[in-house]
Amino acid sequence: MKQTHFSVLVVSFTAAMAAFFAVPNEPPLWIALALLLLAAALVTGVRGMIAPDTRRAFRHSGLAHMLAISGLHMALFAGSVYALIRLLAAL
Repeated sequence: MKQTHFSVLVVSFTAAMAAFFAVPNEPPLWIALALLLLAAALVTGVRGMIAPDTRRAFRHSGLAHMLAISGLHMALFAGSVYALIRLLAAL
């Protein structure tokens, strides 16, 4: 099987990611807090507590819409679940 430049790149990227996650040390507290705030923003759509440089990075990478869209989808999902539970409770 002939290896292309892309396949070598994918294999080396996969190996680098595996080595990164295999490190037994916990991440620094500021990274854990930043990830927690980012996860909260992705779930709720509230972007106020995300650091400005993180928001800027999202904007420059074209992923800023993910913060708003994911919050909208979570609200629609929660509303649908609430309506379903109310409907089932009324039966």
